[in-house]
Amino acid sequence: MNDSDFALMVDETTSVSNVQSLIVYIRTLFEGNACVFFMGLVPVESANAKSLCTTLVSFCHDIGLTDEFMKKHLIGFCSDGASAMTGEHKGLARLLKDAYLLVMSFHCMACRLELAVKDAVDTVNSVSQFRIFVDAIYKVYSQLPKNQREIDDIACNLSIRLMRIQKVFDVRWVFSSLKAVTDFPTLYRHYVACSLDGSNRNARDRSKFKGLANKICSWFFLAETSMLRDALATLSMLSLFLQSDSATVVTAMAHVEACSEKLIAMKEANGQHLAKFFNSFKADGTFMGIAIVQDATDEAKFQSLRAQFFTALTDNIRQSFPATALMKAAGVLNQAIWPSDPLQRALFVEAEIGNLCTDLRFESAESANILSDFALYKKGHAAGRHLGKLLCTLHILPVSSAACDRGFSQLNLHQTSEGTGKTSAVAPVPLPAWEP
Repeated sequence: MNDSDFALMVDETTSVSNVQSLIVYIRTLFEGNACVFFMGLVPVESANAKSLCTTLVSFCHDIGLTDEFMKKHLIGFCSDGASAMTGEHKGLARLLKDAYLLVMSFHCMACRLELAVKDAVDTVNSVSQFRIFVDAIYKVYSQLPKNQREIDDIACNLSIRLMRIQKVFDVRWVFSSLKAVTDFPTLYRHYVACSLDGSNRNARDRSKFKGLANKICSWFFLAETSMLRDALATLSMLSLFLQSDSATVVTAMAHVEACSEKLIAMKEANGQHLAKFFNSFKADGTFMGIAIVQDATDEAKFQSLRAQFFTALTDNIRQSFPATALMKAAGVLNQAIWPSDPLQRALFVEAEIGNLCTDLRFESAESANILSDFALYKKGHAAGRHLGKLLCTLHILPVSSAACDRGFSQLNLHQTSEGTGKTSAVAPVPLPAWEP
């Protein structure tokens, strides 16, 4: 193992130009920090694992990564959970591991979080209905520019900065859903105005807007909205961390566990937004200037929903992030979880360090030196040269392939030919800033 070790982050998609492509990023150390570099975009003829592997390896050879070099230094691979990518027996990850024995494969943790949240929402009927309602709001403003102009005027008159109306739980990353679950006073005023506008709207439209206004001023709806804002704020922090270059096998699971613990607490303890709603309603029966209508059964229904939602959410997150042997062993290098007692720390998890050395194929003499460095590291010394090698290797291993999604998003934004309205294919584009 040395400073030339690297990992591949790969994804496959069909672009707006209807071209099937493989996007390739490399994660390696640069000036002591784990960095991600875009290496190229490669058209593919078939999306099966064998074809993808042939295309990827050929591309690596074209940019100067010889087979000999890859056998010594390719240590990691990360992609989404598509079977062609991470299938256990015949996926691209499996084929790479067979050809390059040091490769350790990862299913993108940011993608796994998205799936866990989606599954939780799908199993809780009330939250699914909430999503349908917010999607209906989205359609009101996305399909009729007149409605968007009217609500912009109301927001301006109220000196409110109106966020762009979006869909919820129907976007690529969970932090985008947080933007969609916004405050509703401007929406409420617009819907009331539309429901009374007999000169420009027919009876059917006025009735629809009246129903939307009644929904927004209901106690149950606002309690649910506030609860979801608290949950999504917590989830978005985890999502953004898992998408960052600083997320590693050492730190990732600690952040997942912290998120889960906070969500469990929200089953009974009020989050910031829910507490704000409860306090406002208790004070004068309003919230953000809107008079709230509460039914006798609302509180009982909400408490049931709250328990069901957070239970489903935490259960799905735990199932999506099993404590694999590698992640568990790597996590012991996270100083935040070390015991404070010096005697307990002295014997702390040396077996896990030995397991890491074995999994990462360090030689026995090097493993002994790493354990020696770790004993001093626990006492407050800087990581020695040998332990430093282990830490470098762990920081290179990729837990997320979010960069691939961002790359494809940029591709689709820039792939339209100027002045023609047509799209064009993009040839492989190597990035010479990284050299093996």
